[in-house]
Amino acid sequence: MNKTFSYSQRIQLALLVLFASLCLNFGQLLGHFRQPSNHQLSTTRIAIHPG
Repeated sequence: MNKTFSYSQRIQLALLVLFASLCLNFGQLLGHFRQPSNHQLSTTRIAIHPG
């Protein structure tokens, strides 16, 4: 595996890795923010429903 990448291939690879990293981080943030709001929403529903 001594194949060297050309300059444009290295740029593309770096951008791909950066994009994948951003997607993972964004997904984790979205999951982190979504879970408490779902919990809040469900407790609000439970509080409103019996009354």
